Amino acid sequence: MDRRAFERAGRAVGATASGLQAQMGASHRRLAELDRAVAEDRAGAAELRHRLSALDAEIAAVEARVAANGGFLAALRTDLAPFVGRYRALCADLGALYGQSRDVHARGVEMLTRDFGYHAAYRRWSDRFTATPFTPKPL
Repeated sequence: MDRRAFERAGRAVGATASGLQAQMGASHRRLAELDRAVAEDRAGAAELRHRLSALDAEIAAVEARVAANGGFLAALRTDLAPFVGRYRALCADLGALYGQSRDVHARGVEMLTRDFGYHAAYRRWSDRFTATPFTPKPL
Protein backbone atom coordinates (compact mmCIF):
# COMPACT_ATOMS: atom_id res chain seq x y z
CA MET A 1 0.00 0.00 0.00
CA ASP A 2 1.37 3.33 -0.94
CA ARG A 3 1.42 6.39 1.23
CA ARG A 4 -1.52 8.14 -0.43
CA ALA A 5 -3.77 5.13 -0.09
CA PHE A 6 -2.69 4.80 3.49
CA GLU A 7 -3.54 8.48 4.18
CA ARG A 8 -6.89 8.11 2.44
CA ALA A 9 -7.65 5.04 4.52
CA GLY A 10 -6.57 6.94 7.66
CA ARG A 11 -8.85 9.86 6.81
CA ALA A 12 -11.71 7.45 6.14
CA VAL A 13 -11.11 5.71 9.46
CA GLY A 14 -10.84 9.11 11.20
CA ALA A 15 -14.12 10.30 9.63
CA THR A 16 -15.80 7.09 10.60
CA ALA A 17 -14.41 7.30 14.12
CA SER A 18 -15.55 10.92 14.56
CA GLY A 19 -19.01 9.98 13.24
CA LEU A 20 -19.13 7.10 15.71
CA GLN A 21 -17.95 9.42 18.47
CA ALA A 22 -20.75 11.91 17.64
CA GLN A 23 -23.29 9.10 17.61
CA MET A 24 -21.98 7.80 20.93
CA GLY A 25 -22.24 11.30 22.46
CA ALA A 26 -25.80 11.70 21.20
CA SER A 27 -26.66 8.22 22.53
CA HIS A 28 -25.19 9.08 25.94
CA ARG A 29 -27.18 12.35 26.06
CA ARG A 30 -30.37 10.55 25.02
CA LEU A 31 -29.69 7.81 27.60
CA ALA A 32 -29.21 10.43 30.36
CA GLU A 33 -32.45 12.12 29.27
CA LEU A 34 -34.28 8.79 29.42
CA ASP A 35 -32.79 8.07 32.86
CA ARG A 36 -34.15 11.41 34.14
CA ALA A 37 -37.57 10.64 32.65
CA VAL A 38 -37.58 7.18 34.27
CA ALA A 39 -36.62 8.70 37.64
CA GLU A 40 -39.46 11.27 37.33
CA ASP A 41 -41.90 8.52 36.40
CA ARG A 42 -40.84 6.45 39.41
CA ALA A 43 -41.29 9.46 41.70
CA GLY A 44 -44.72 10.09 40.18
CA ALA A 45 -45.69 6.45 40.59
CA ALA A 46 -44.61 6.54 44.25
CA GLU A 47 -46.73 9.66 44.80
CA LEU A 48 -49.72 8.01 43.12
CA ARG A 49 -49.28 4.90 45.30
CA HIS A 50 -49.22 7.16 48.38
CA ARG A 51 -52.41 8.95 47.26
CA LEU A 52 -54.12 5.65 46.44
CA SER A 53 -53.30 4.25 49.87
CA ALA A 54 -54.78 7.39 51.48
CA LEU A 55 -57.91 7.05 49.33
CA ASP A 56 -58.19 3.35 50.21
CA ALA A 57 -58.06 4.27 53.90
CA GLU A 58 -60.73 6.93 53.38
CA ILE A 59 -62.92 4.45 51.47
CA ALA A 60 -62.59 1.94 54.31
CA ALA A 61 -63.57 4.63 56.85
CA VAL A 62 -66.60 5.67 54.80
CA GLU A 63 -67.69 2.05 54.35
CA ALA A 64 -67.42 1.52 58.11
CA ARG A 65 -69.56 4.63 58.72
CA VAL A 66 -72.13 3.42 56.16
CA ALA A 67 -72.31 0.04 57.88
CA ALA A 68 -72.71 1.66 61.30
CA ASN A 69 -75.34 4.08 60.02
CA GLY A 70 -77.16 1.22 58.28
CA GLY A 71 -77.54 -0.53 61.63
CA PHE A 72 -78.72 2.70 63.22
CA LEU A 73 -81.24 3.24 60.41
CA ALA A 74 -82.62 -0.29 60.75
CA ALA A 75 -83.02 0.19 64.52
CA LEU A 76 -84.64 3.56 63.96
CA ARG A 77 -87.12 2.11 61.47
CA THR A 78 -88.17 -0.65 63.84
CA ASP A 79 -88.39 1.71 66.84
CA LEU A 80 -90.32 4.43 65.01
CA ALA A 81 -92.66 2.22 62.99
CA PRO A 82 -95.58 2.47 65.46
CA PHE A 83 -95.21 6.24 65.71
CA VAL A 84 -95.10 6.66 61.95
CA GLY A 85 -98.37 4.74 61.61
CA ARG A 86 -100.03 6.87 64.27
CA TYR A 87 -98.71 10.06 62.67
CA ARG A 88 -100.10 9.08 59.26
CA ALA A 89 -103.48 8.27 60.80
CA LEU A 90 -103.48 11.63 62.61
CA CYS A 91 -102.64 13.47 59.38
CA ALA A 92 -105.48 11.69 57.60
CA ASP A 93 -107.87 12.64 60.44
CA LEU A 94 -106.74 16.28 60.47
CA GLY A 95 -108.33 16.98 57.09
CA ALA A 96 -111.69 15.70 58.27
CA LEU A 97 -111.42 17.53 61.61
CA TYR A 98 -110.53 20.80 59.90
CA GLY A 99 -113.46 20.45 57.51
CA GLN A 100 -115.79 19.87 60.46
CA SER A 101 -114.43 22.92 62.28
CA ARG A 102 -114.97 25.08 59.17
CA ASP A 103 -118.60 23.90 59.03
CA VAL A 104 -119.13 24.66 62.72
CA HIS A 105 -117.53 28.10 62.27
CA ALA A 106 -119.81 28.88 59.32
CA ARG A 107 -122.85 27.88 61.44
CA GLY A 108 -121.56 30.15 64.22
CA VAL A 109 -121.26 33.09 61.83
CA GLU A 110 -124.82 32.39 60.63
CA MET A 111 -126.01 32.43 64.25
CA LEU A 112 -124.24 35.74 64.89
CA THR A 113 -125.82 37.24 61.78
CA ARG A 114 -129.28 35.95 62.67
CA ASP A 115 -129.28 36.68 66.43
CA PHE A 116 -127.00 39.71 66.77
CA GLY A 117 -127.20 41.47 63.40
CA TYR A 118 -123.54 40.73 62.63
CA HIS A 119 -122.36 41.32 59.09
CA ALA A 120 -118.92 40.05 58.01
CA ALA A 121 -118.40 42.70 55.30
CA TYR A 122 -119.23 45.89 57.26
CA ARG A 123 -120.10 47.26 60.67
CA ARG A 124 -122.74 49.88 61.38
CA TRP A 125 -122.43 52.54 64.08
CA SER A 126 -125.32 51.04 65.96
CA ASP A 127 -123.99 47.44 66.03
CA ARG A 128 -123.34 46.06 69.51
CA PHE A 129 -121.23 43.20 68.19
CA THR A 130 -117.60 44.33 67.65
CA ALA A 131 -115.74 41.18 66.58
CA THR A 132 -113.30 41.12 63.68
CA PRO A 133 -114.44 38.93 60.81
CA PHE A 134 -112.54 35.71 60.19
CA THR A 135 -113.10 32.77 57.86
CA PRO A 136 -110.85 29.69 57.94
CA LYS A 137 -109.16 28.95 54.63
CA PRO A 138 -110.15 25.74 52.85
CA LEU A 139 -107.51 23.02 52.65
